[in-house]
Order: sequence, then C-alpha cells, then structure tokens
Amino acid sequence: MAPPSSIVFFVLCALSSSSLSYGQKISKPPDSSTEDVANRLFVKRIFNAEITAQNSATNVVMSPAGIYFAASMADQLINLRLYKYWSAVTSSFDIVAFQKECEERQPQIYSRSAVAGANWSARVPSDFSMSNFRVFETVDVPEIEKFTEVNLDELTGALNAAVHALKFTGSWRVPFEKSRQVTFSDGRQYSFMEAFVLHASWYQSKNLKMITIPFESDENVGGDDIVIDFIVSKGESNYVNLAHHWYWADHSETHSKTIISIPKVKINFMTSLDLFRNKKIKSVQKVAMEWDEKGASGEAVTMIMSRDARRPSFFVIDRPFYFVIRIGKMWLFAGYVAKIDENIN
Repeated sequence: MAPPSSIVFFVLCALSSSSLSYGQKISKPPDSSTEDVANRLFVKRIFNAEITAQNSATNVVMSPAGIYFAASMADQLINLRLYKYWSAVTSSFDIVAFQKECEERQPQIYSRSAVAGANWSARVPSDFSMSNFRVFETVDVPEIEKFTEVNLDELTGALNAAVHALKFTGSWRVPFEKSRQVTFSDGRQYSFMEAFVLHASWYQSKNLKMITIPFESDENVGGDDIVIDFIVSKGESNYVNLAHHWYWADHSETHSKTIISIPKVKINFMTSLDLFRNKKIKSVQKVAMEWDEKGASGEAVTMIMSRDARRPSFFVIDRPFYFVIRIGKMWLFAGYVAKIDENIN
C-alpha cells in the first residue's frame, strides 16, 4: 500500500448511539485502492463489532492506520500468519513508505515501531531498514517505552512483541472562538464550541450529513491537508456505515458560510483485536483522543504479543508471616511480621 494521497483523520467514535440500522446501499468504488479495501475491512471486521459490543452507549475511538501498520510488520517482518482477509491488506501495505509520509509531516504526526523478543527479533530480515524502527532481543518494557515514548504496561510478561505508536497533534485552520447551547439527543443541554467557516466541504443525503474541517498544515509539506470528517445520521437510528466513506468524500461539495457547532471530546479506549488464527498471539490497541477550541490530539498504541502458555503461579501474603535472610544454611536475619505499616504501604 503506497502512502495515501490524502491523510484523512476519521472521527471513529460513537457518541452514545442507539439502535443500529443500515442506510442506503452504495456499490464499491470502481477503482478500489488498497486503502479503500483496508478501511472497509476495518469497518466490517472490527469497528462495527466494537460499537455493537459496547451496546452503542460507549465512546469508541480506534486507529485503523495503527492496525494496518502493526499487522503488516507481523506479516512482512516476522512471518506471522494472519487471517486470509487481513493478509490481502498487509501483504501490500508499504510500511517504509507510510513511515516516510509520517516523518515528512512531523511534528503533526509521530510514528515509531519496534519488534522485540528472542524469537521474533531473529526473524526480522538483517537487511531491513526503516527510520524510527528498532529491534530488541528481549521484551525489555522500560527500554521499548523509552524508544517509542508511550506506555506499554500491557507487554509485561510477553515473550515476543511488535509495537507501533502513532501520535497526532493539529490546530484547527479556523479556530472555534464562540460557543452555543445545544440540546443533544440525550435531552440534556450542553455548551458546544462554535466556528464560522467561509468555505466548508459538505456531503448530504437523505440518510446522513458530513462536513470536513482541515487542520493547519506546514506550507513546506507537499500533499493534501490533514482533515477531520464529522458524520451524523439523519435517520431514526444513530448508526452510520463508514464503509461508504469513500463515496461521501468523493461527492462532497463546497458550501459557503457555515456555522459549525461541535462538542469538546476526550476519549480513552482500549480493545483486543482478532487478527491471527493462532490464539496464543494476542493483539491490543489503546487510543486516547481529545479536541477543544484550539485543536485535536490523539495517541494510538497497537501491540501484538506472544506469551508463555503456562499460567503464572501467585504467592500473595495476606496474613502474618515469617521471613529468613540467609547464606546457604547460615541465617543472617529471621523475623515475624504481625501487622502492616500503613505509612509505607
């Protein structure tokens, strides 16, 4: 998969949605890019299932790019077997080109990755080279955290791991300098932030409406702007099938004089990913996303790991106990603890 000609920042979140129903049927794009195929697969296999699993009452945010990147590392560098439908994506995803695209857009976009563990590190081709990528012989969590600059508590105890960290920070091109009282679908009134946009890109149908807002961009960086799409259902159901996003983007039109009112958002979400036939290989993604009057920021960490199949044994001291410090049979200290010191515990 070549680097996208346009980096689109999807609002992949469901804000307290209710019942699900599918809208209009739209055929597949006539010339489907690998990105289009990957996005539809993500919606079908992961995103829709997450919203359903959360009973449409929990805010959800995920990073499709993070999944594509981490899964492609597992496929191309470590030779892990994914489900066949994911292999069709990961076999053609160019992780080096994507990494280069991210670096050209620094500091707005940050991307780092690593492979760790005795087994998986040995599988990475010796001639493979990519910036902001490192191979660790062991799953040394503090060292990998230091390199990726993200928290990786979930890797504790892993034998092998593949990690991708993606960060984004952007300022609105048109700032939200005003506010408006808005009654949300839950019946409560909130103070939303508001902006006046002279020229805004819209898509509307009988089922939904979408508006696209650009972020500030570096004039020295080529390619299209980084944008965010806000998509809202117009029907009785709050559900929107994002698999048709390509159509809405292609058929958007410019409207003049638009007042945009949106809520401030702060979401933290973590979920397991079902990517591999081998159930000993676990995949997890955790994402933090927020935006306010100034702009938006997000962080996604996608982790693939293998663990020892044996369950750990637990030794928990929950009653008075004895202890002995010794050299062989020579006891240096011996003691008995009858109560816990609250000042240090």
